[in-house]
Amino acid sequence: MFAYRYVFEKVGHFNQEMMSGGDFEWNRRATKQGFSLAYCESSVVFHPARTSMREIRQKALRVAGGQIYRLPRFWFLRAFMPPIGVARSLATKNNLTVTEKIIAFFLAYSMKLYKLKAIVLVKFGMSKPARL
Repeated sequence: MFAYRYVFEKVGHFNQEMMSGGDFEWNRRATKQGFSLAYCESSVVFHPARTSMREIRQKALRVAGGQIYRLPRFWFLRAFMPPIGVARSLATKNNLTVTEKIIAFFLAYSMKLYKLKAIVLVKFGMSKPARL
């Protein structure tokens, strides 16, 4: 995300208490104040991939810390649903074998369930997310 200084001066800074989702929350405030968003196709962002399940789970806990601020109605029930969008996306991947698609689907589903656990732990004060 890129923004001019005057936009930050009017909208304010990111919410420092959020562990994740600060950009989403900030953009919501900015658009409510009349600023618009634009997609820049030529921008390239490099971010290192997580290299272990431990790193992926740490990120899930951090993301849970941001999601508790914007949970939709019936979030708990929806959290158990398999990731249908992932299944649809994997179905179009011709460079993956059926076995790789199944593994990817179940990995995505297990991460969804782990995020549910993380959200519950954070929501009820049994765990605290941390920025890493």
